[in-house]
Amino acid sequence: MIAFILWREFRLSIAEINNFFSNSKLIFADREIAFFEWISVDEITSNFYKLGWNIKVIEILEELQEEKNFPVESEKIISEKIDFETGKFCYAFAQYGMNSNIFSSGIKVKKELKKANFKNARFVNKDSNNVNAAVFKKEKLRSLTWIELNFIKAEDRLFLGKTIAYQDVDSYSARDFWKSRDMWIGMLPPKLAQMMINIALTPTLSQREREKNISIYDPFCGLGTILIEALNSGYSNVYGSDLNEKMVEATSKNISFYLKQTTKAEVFKQDSSQIEKVDFLKWTRNISIISEWYLGSIMTKWHVTEEKIDLERDTLYKIYKWFFSWLKKIHFKWDIVICFPFWELKWKYIYFEEVYRLLRDLGFETKKLLPDNLEFKETRSWSLLYHRPGQQVWREIFKLKLG
Repeated sequence: MIAFILWREFRLSIAEINNFFSNSKLIFADREIAFFEWISVDEITSNFYKLGWNIKVIEILEELQEEKNFPVESEKIISEKIDFETGKFCYAFAQYGMNSNIFSSGIKVKKELKKANFKNARFVNKDSNNVNAAVFKKEKLRSLTWIELNFIKAEDRLFLGKTIAYQDVDSYSARDFWKSRDMWIGMLPPKLAQMMINIALTPTLSQREREKNISIYDPFCGLGTILIEALNSGYSNVYGSDLNEKMVEATSKNISFYLKQTTKAEVFKQDSSQIEKVDFLKWTRNISIISEWYLGSIMTKWHVTEEKIDLERDTLYKIYKWFFSWLKKIHFKWDIVICFPFWELKWKYIYFEEVYRLLRDLGFETKKLLPDNLEFKETRSWSLLYHRPGQQVWREIFKLKLG
């Protein structure tokens, strides 16, 4: 059994795991952690860098009857991994769903190891807080003789597990920080772009088949975030377009900067409201459209008004209407994952309901994103939501297909 530690928008995390590991089975989930069966450790270690919306992964080693058994069982596991020539060992503890004193438990284990003449064991935690990704990476807690053990309480069950993957936040910063950018263009976070790619995938295909056989097209490529994440995950058939020539140049520049190998995307200028002119959409098999379109003007809480939101909705609606109408005319039958904006105004959410009606009238169906046995559901429109604290314009994520 595998446990995933989830990001703040935990529904996005679960949707990504559920679609990426198509043969997996969700056992239990809350806002912090999700347990899945039928996912191997090899699958995790080979693919975790492709998952944008999950913090770390834990292999469950055993289920315990009592909380007091954690130090004893931890000592057994640690003793088996110590380098007997040097006696050196580095370990950390983490806990989820419980409030025990893991620092006290870690010190207790260290004392027991000293009694057994293992005097070079080092406990990484400075207090009862979990270590973060930076410490995990610095201390090499994924190496052969280093380990992080996790104490987990899920409902009324207790588990002990070891960390097998931790998200490398530095790699995301490196791919995002130096982008050639225009501050008036919405900046799609790389992690969110990865998640959108993963929920667009055809679940019945293996990961290798997906990367080889599925093409990805972003008709509003902006700074190229979706294209970069697709290429970084191994997809070779990647296309992007934008009405703004500067964005086409920025995307090409960003791809060349981050992906210095031979892989590249085909990027070109194109008005997305005239999508019928993109010939490969008519004959390419298994092509997914994945995009975050222009979300409207930047708004702050000091000048956002309902009148301004209505003007934005009217402008954006015209673009969406042309785009989806032409997709219907060319009988585009593959998956579409797209972000629509919605707005927060005086603690009230204003959704893009005109787009809901447009999609319904044109025959586009909204696809389910979460497992049936999950207590937490999608919105009534079968979408998932993403926001950053303090922002007025939020994202509503849909997976669509022409019925």
